[in-house]
Amino acid sequence: HAHLIYPNPATDQVTFRLNLNSPQYISLKLFSTLGIETSTIYEGISGSNEMSLNLSSFPHGIYECRLQAGDRFYTKKVNLIK
Repeated sequence: HAHLIYPNPATDQVTFRLNLNSPQYISLKLFSTLGIETSTIYEGISGSNEMSLNLSSFPHGIYECRLQAGDRFYTKKVNLIK
């Protein structure tokens, strides 16, 4: 499994690129540094694709992207600058 978040740092939009071995249930969510869920980007069956999230209404700061793919979990930081 590979996933990429770009651009990072971001100013108003980020793209999440997922490359999974086979289609499976995924959950892709964004959390504040306090652990509060700020956005559910995607939930459902997916394989390899890209998803974009508009962050223009979000305050600047560090966010945590959490990806659940099947029974595995991945976490990456997103730095939002204004």
